[in-house]
Amino acid sequence: PGAGVFSPVPCNTCTSATVHWIDGSAGQGILSVTGTGCNTNCPNTSSIVIPIISPDNMINGPSIVCADAYTEFTTANLPGSTYNWLVNGATTGIVSGQGTNSIIVHWTQVCTAPCAAVISLNYSNAFLGCPPGSNTLNVLIKNTFEISGDASVCAGSDIIFNTTHADNFDWIILD
Repeated sequence: PGAGVFSPVPCNTCTSATVHWIDGSAGQGILSVTGTGCNTNCPNTSSIVIPIISPDNMINGPSIVCADAYTEFTTANLPGSTYNWLVNGATTGIVSGQGTNSIIVHWTQVCTAPCAAVISLNYSNAFLGCPPGSNTLNVLIKNTFEISGDASVCAGSDIIFNTTHADNFDWIILD
């Protein structure tokens, strides 16, 4: 049903509505009402964004990362919330953002890639008194894909170039 449902469904002459908020995993719901008739003020549609503190707010970010990359992970920015992130796996850890809704992680190769890591998030909101929430995101760390060989060559030379970390290769020479 989405973020919420009316309980009960409001009538078309009602000036108020009750919403039962169901799923806040995206971090917010939007309530909108449109007025009709001669006595409607301008504009005739009004909307409000409602932060919803869910027990399982989504962690947004890539599920596949490259070794030695810097990657951002986020969750909904919920006013008054505290955030605690943990990264388990092949990583030097959180470079910035601990305590906020957005972190930067530097992935180092302390395992033989490909390998797995888990990003965990615990958060709470004492202001609203909602139960604390948590979620995890599994991440696959892959090796970087590079070409190795002489970077400078003489015309007429035959040079061997190598690469690894893929199943198949399509070699192309660009001028």
